[in-house]
Amino acid sequence: MRARLSGSLVATILALALAGCGLPDVGEACSGSPQLGGCVEGAYCVLDDAEGARGSDDDPSWSSFTCRAACTRQADCESGFLCEPVPTTPSLSACRPIHP
Repeated sequence: MRARLSGSLVATILALALAGCGLPDVGEACSGSPQLGGCVEGAYCVLDDAEGARGSDDDPSWSSFTCRAACTRQADCESGFLCEPVPTTPSLSACRPIHP
């Protein structure tokens, strides 16, 4: 009985841990490419160009990739965002922040 209970507890903990390991949502940092995913469905992992300088891709302090909502026209984006082609994949468009 104790072994069965212990196994059930381990399975429950594992399931809860995996549930928290989802893909980043719109506006969250990400790693990946627009074509290969890296974000929740309906979003692309896009390099933000507002940062200017970039460092090594494996250095988290230089992380400048963000999940941006996919769009096909301006009406798909919230106020303050433009529907623009993704620089690395112009066949895809994402809502990118308007920078002053």
